[in-house]
Amino acid sequence: MSAFKKSILFKVLAFLFLIAPTLTLIIIKKDVYFIEGETVKLSLGCILALIFLAFCLLGKVKDLNGIIVLAIIEILTYLLKSLVDDILIIIPCCMAGLIMFNIFNYFYKHYHDIYLIQRNASLDQKARNEIKQEAKNESLEQKAKKEINSSFRGNV
Repeated sequence: MSAFKKSILFKVLAFLFLIAPTLTLIIIKKDVYFIEGETVKLSLGCILALIFLAFCLLGKVKDLNGIIVLAIIEILTYLLKSLVDDILIIIPCCMAGLIMFNIFNYFYKHYHDIYLIQRNASLDQKARNEIKQEAKNESLEQKAKKEINSSFRGNV
């Protein structure tokens, strides 16, 4: 298998192992997370959390009053209560996924670097071959010119 294919394989495995522990936890706890009323609360909580995160990243939260920020955090806590209750299980799952991601990502970087080195070596070799071919063509042209000049001088 080429270094490029190995690097792609390890990148895909890194992503799969990143989400695998958390996805396994969600599947195991589906009876808790996917209760009819709980699903709506989780969905609203996740949407509100993403909006709040976007405002944080844009730096707009510092403009808000502290009471409003605390109210948003309280609403998020209420909506995401089932996740907050399981936070001691969720965080180790995320950590395990991240550890496995880093391991596979290391191999991805290793094989990707090998691929880049091989590709650059191949390009260098092609350039050298083209230069040799051009030099060979120039020397043939010079020989032909010399022969033409010598035959022209011989006829005069």
